[in-house]
Amino acid sequence: MDTTDLDQALDGYGQLLETLQPTDAEACRRIDGAALRAVIEQETQVLIGLRRALQDTADPRLALELLAAAKRIQDECTRMSLVAADRLAATNAHQLEAEELNELRVQPADTTRAARRASGRSCFKDPAELLASWLKISYAKAKRMMLDASDLIGRRDPAGQPVPPRFPHLGQLLDDPKVSPEAVCETSKKISRREPEDTTFEGTPTEPTLLDNSGIAVEERAAQILHDELTEKEAEKKIGSLITIASSHPETSTAAALCRGMYRRQTSNPQVVEFVLRVGLLEAEMLDSLIAQANNPKTQAGQRARQNPGHSGTAQGSDSLPEQPQLPDFLPPEAAGARWEPEAPQMRVSPPERALNALLELLGTSGEDAGRRRIEPEVIVHMKLDDLRNLAGAHGRTAHGVDLPPGELRKLLCDAKIIPAVFGGRGELLDFGRAKRLVPPSLRKAVLARDRGCLVPGCTTPPERVEIHHIKSHADGGDTSLENSGPGCDAHHTAYDLGIIKVIFQDGLPWVILPKHIDPEQKPRRNTYWGEDG
Repeated sequence: MDTTDLDQALDGYGQLLETLQPTDAEACRRIDGAALRAVIEQETQVLIGLRRALQDTADPRLALELLAAAKRIQDECTRMSLVAADRLAATNAHQLEAEELNELRVQPADTTRAARRASGRSCFKDPAELLASWLKISYAKAKRMMLDASDLIGRRDPAGQPVPPRFPHLGQLLDDPKVSPEAVCETSKKISRREPEDTTFEGTPTEPTLLDNSGIAVEERAAQILHDELTEKEAEKKIGSLITIASSHPETSTAAALCRGMYRRQTSNPQVVEFVLRVGLLEAEMLDSLIAQANNPKTQAGQRARQNPGHSGTAQGSDSLPEQPQLPDFLPPEAAGARWEPEAPQMRVSPPERALNALLELLGTSGEDAGRRRIEPEVIVHMKLDDLRNLAGAHGRTAHGVDLPPGELRKLLCDAKIIPAVFGGRGELLDFGRAKRLVPPSLRKAVLARDRGCLVPGCTTPPERVEIHHIKSHADGGDTSLENSGPGCDAHHTAYDLGIIKVIFQDGLPWVILPKHIDPEQKPRRNTYWGEDG
């Protein structure tokens, strides 16, 4: 498509849109199959023309414009898919006659006449089966689309009358341009897995049953989080924690859900043995700390974790290993993105391998490991002052975002190795363990106890990997104190120093102001990925 063709496509596209403004029900009826296909064809030609016209652009601004346009189109496609799935269910599309479906494959729908429906048994058992066949996807995926539409767009009762969606607050976000509809759908899926099956169509009304501690529906709280958070990563973390806490209440949990242990799993690979490890909340926090330390290449522990047993020729601190014997590809399906490459002369030690090496080092007590300093997991628990006064109902949160219910919290406070960080109502640090004075290691722990991780919203760098930043630089007279310190990962620490990200103090806490292209509101923010302040 040349420039002239693109101009013609744009003109034709504009004329079509003028005739298809659905301002009322009558306007909607004027959209027939031919008009719909014409719009889609013109739109497709416009998009193809834009892509080809810009595929060799040397202007990075146009590349960003194209990227933003692609995201908007993708978001609208998600909304259109949900609306289409809802209409398939509402119109019982699976009852269409076979010949009607055959014609629809090759020519636009003739909406001047009524749709022909099968007089006897239809070709498909339900709308999801038709959807799966029409889009050439699995039935499970098609069924999930239908359920998403039911949860977010609308449902029907046994008489076929419309009923509000099961998750109305999430459904309202679908048209919010600031919220990704994919994130809304993913949140809906997560909540629906913990809810009873929706039986509204069978005559038994079903409403959300999953409530937070204050009695508010989790889907309402989740919708508010999606609307308020600056990054999807922060929202995902908060919503995951919200769902976990609400669904792990003693009244709803099963014994199997709380079972700990190590289970040997069957595998087709004779070269390795697989285990499934289920641990408690405190143990999970210790393992998180262990893994984060093993992933830090700047420490001796991190360098040792990059050496696999039996490969003494590997240089300390290297991410590479000597050539490995050729083994068949039997990686477990959950090893996302991993694959065996026997042709590669060097193999990098993957994060799962580093975690395993750190765990084995923790257990090593004899042989060449004897007397060697091992990784020591560190657990910091974030609490409010009121929690200490009411341990019966207190909740705590670890540095890695693990929520600790009252029972686990009381056990932790009996352990001398646990560092309790106590906060006031505004999240300001009141006390940090039993330290009487702050020396550099204690200062680092105090800063991380207060801020938990990098200050930039959405940053997921583990606390063990962040650096401590002088908010007022040492060269300008800034002192090394809790009131002049804030954590940042490698990349964001540099952004602090360059002034790209500003750090300010408010109410005893450091906040960041992001660049305008990231946050047009220029609102002071804190990273809540690891949990709420205080």
